[in-house]
Amino acid sequence: WTYPNAVPSEICSAGTGTADDPYQVTAAQQLANIAYLVNETEETFAGKCFILKNDIVLNSGVLTAVAGGTDGSLQQWTPIGRRANPDDDVHSFCGSFDGDGHTVSGLYIDNSSKGVDFLRYTGLFGAVGIGGLLRNIYIRDAYIAETVCRTGILCGYAYTEGTAVTDCTVRDSKIKIFKTGAGGSSSAAYQSGYIGGSSSAAYQSGYIGGIAGAVAGDAGFCSAGGNIVIGSDGITDDTSKRHAGGICAQAGGIVTDCLSAMDFTIQDNADVNAAGICFASGSAVMRCVNRGSFA
Repeated sequence: WTYPNAVPSEICSAGTGTADDPYQVTAAQQLANIAYLVNETEETFAGKCFILKNDIVLNSGVLTAVAGGTDGSLQQWTPIGRRANPDDDVHSFCGSFDGDGHTVSGLYIDNSSKGVDFLRYTGLFGAVGIGGLLRNIYIRDAYIAETVCRTGILCGYAYTEGTAVTDCTVRDSKIKIFKTGAGGSSSAAYQSGYIGGSSSAAYQSGYIGGIAGAVAGDAGFCSAGGNIVIGSDGITDDTSKRHAGGICAQAGGIVTDCLSAMDFTIQDNADVNAAGICFASGSAVMRCVNRGSFA
C-alpha cells in the first residue's frame, strides 16, 4: 500500500456508505485511500459508515524492527484526518468506523524529527470531528514516536462533543514522546487512575493516551496494553506540558468500563502529569481499572 498522490478511483470495493450497506474495508490500500480523501480533499464522510471486513497489516514486526534499529524500512502511516488551524473542520473524519472486531496491525509513525505542533493529531485516526464514531477496532504491534501534539494509538483527537470511542482495544504497542531536558519540572505520576481538572492552555499542551490523546465526547469499554515512554530527550527546547493517560489524557465526557495495562516510563526532567486511566475528565471516570505501572 502507498499513500495516494492523487484522488483514488475508489473508496472501497463494496458498499454505499449507508448504515445498512456500509463501505467495506478489506485492504490496507483502502484505509490509505480514506486517509487521502479526508486529508487532501474536503470529504469528511459525515453521515457515512465503514466496516472492516478482515484483518489489515500495515507493516510486519514493527516493535521488533524498532527495537533492532531496522525500522527505516517500515511504511509510515498518515493519520486519517488533520487540522490546519483550530477552525479547520473540513479535513476531519466525521463518519462511523466499525472495526467489527478485526485487527489493524503494524501501525508505524515516526515524527520524532518534527518540531512541536499543537495541531498535529497522531494515530490511526488523526482528527475526528462532528458525529465521528470509532468502535470495535483492535490494534496491535503499533509504534508512534512524537514530540508535542495529541497522540493516541487509535486516535489523536476526537475534538467535538458527540464524538465517541467505544469497544476499542490496543495491545502490544508503544508510544514514545521526545523532549529535551531543558527547563523541565519534576514529573507527577498518579497511579490511582484519575485526576480532576484540565489545562487552561489547551493548545500549549501535549495529550498522550493509549487509545486516544483526547476525546471531547465519551470513551467506553476500551482496553489498552503496552508502553508509553515520555522522554527528556528531543529536538527542541520547549517547556510545554505533557498530560497522559492509559486510555486517554483528556475526555470531555464520561470514561467508563475501561481497562488499562499501559506501563509508563517517565524519564528525568520530562514535564508530565500522568494517570492510569484518564488525566482530566469533564464528567466522570467510572468502573475503570488500571493495571499499568509507572517508572
